[in-house]
Amino acid sequence: MMHPVQRHAYRNLIALLILACAGATCRANEPQPIGYVVDTVLVSDEDDVAENAGEVADEPANIAYLVRNGEKLAAVEGTEVFSGDVLSTDPDSTIGIAFLDNSAVTVRPGSTVRIVDYAYPARRTPTYVSVEAGRAYFSVSPRPDDSHFFVQMDTGVVEVKGTKFEVFHTKDSNGYTTTVAVTKGTVTLKPKNSNTMDIYSGTQMVMTVVSQNFANFTSGDTTINQKNLTKSEIKVLEAIAISDIEVTVSKKGKVKIKSVNKNIDGTKTYIKMTEFQNKVVKITTVITNSLGKVISVVSESKSGTKSKETDGSLYIKSVLKAGQTLGKVTIKDKDTKVRYKGVLTMLADGTQVEDAKSKNGARIVMTEKVNADGSVTKTVVKFAPNATQGTQLTKIISKNGATNSYIEIVSSTLLANGDFATISGSFSAGATAPLPPGAPHVYTTTTTVLVPDTTSVSP
Repeated sequence: MMHPVQRHAYRNLIALLILACAGATCRANEPQPIGYVVDTVLVSDEDDVAENAGEVADEPANIAYLVRNGEKLAAVEGTEVFSGDVLSTDPDSTIGIAFLDNSAVTVRPGSTVRIVDYAYPARRTPTYVSVEAGRAYFSVSPRPDDSHFFVQMDTGVVEVKGTKFEVFHTKDSNGYTTTVAVTKGTVTLKPKNSNTMDIYSGTQMVMTVVSQNFANFTSGDTTINQKNLTKSEIKVLEAIAISDIEVTVSKKGKVKIKSVNKNIDGTKTYIKMTEFQNKVVKITTVITNSLGKVISVVSESKSGTKSKETDGSLYIKSVLKAGQTLGKVTIKDKDTKVRYKGVLTMLADGTQVEDAKSKNGARIVMTEKVNADGSVTKTVVKFAPNATQGTQLTKIISKNGATNSYIEIVSSTLLANGDFATISGSFSAGATAPLPPGAPHVYTTTTTVLVPDTTSVSP
């Protein structure tokens, strides 16, 4: 069963680079792209990726939009980005741009970022990007002195040589508030109505400017407060943000993007993607746990997907052919040494079900469903041989990977038609240890998943 952050990447990144610049270097008379729209979970160094992937079919995505020359365009993954574009996200969207100079910007929910002037590295000139509203996390690769990276706001400018930081800019009836938080390196803040100051790694500045005339930016008092960032605050800033980007475009139009993403739960997601001639995408996703051990490898190809996962004591291998809803799954319980075989099923609502039996009739049923808010509900139900009820472990995992709920209950029943109905409850208790089977539990939500019958599947 896929890790939720990896599952998020897997579903949203299949289409990455489909619209990217096939042969863009040959369009000498046209403006050239300076980057590509990407999702917020990306790629590793090639040596870190364990398996090759094949071709992946296009998959629609619509998570934000960009405005170019007055025209509003869907910012799907792989969309070329040009100097002058404006990128906006809705309250539930987070996307990014991977630039050709190996820099990146992650546009947080409900935010707008304008690419004012971006010619580097084709020309050694300064870069200007404007945060017009909301939050944006920047990962800027080192630059020469004549080509610094500038982030503009109504209240001032941040000058960067190469570092990682977030800008949060808001405006209300009383004026402006701008927060600059640096997770690595040093930036220079140049307020419009105050003295220039440096902001160092692990610190943030909060600048409040009183203003009633927004058109001409006339201001009253300017207040600047500095604080040190805690390790938890730095982890939150870095989570679900594009960083350590490597972008290459060959003369024949082959585009490669590689990066690594730090997740809020201490895991890391690595993905390698390649697009060629606007048709072929190769993608491999690897997740390591907080100790650096690989817990998930997913290879996607035109013929389907292959997955290897570690979830607790369970080691899961699954194969799903393209265009089909049924595949094969093998599960090994490392504690009991019992091996299970069965089917992987994708239900109409997107729920993934892995159902397998051992030779002695014991059974494991796992489900994974992505909820409307981006969280993931995962269940693992274990049945003794020929049992009609099993012990179910339910985890509700937030969009950023943190475990919100974690509970064990006995709640799976064999239906008359041979299917199993599993009812999972959750409670908001933060990351907690599993409860013993049959322990009291508090429901805030209840969901039912019909699990296809695989009792006839030979192990």
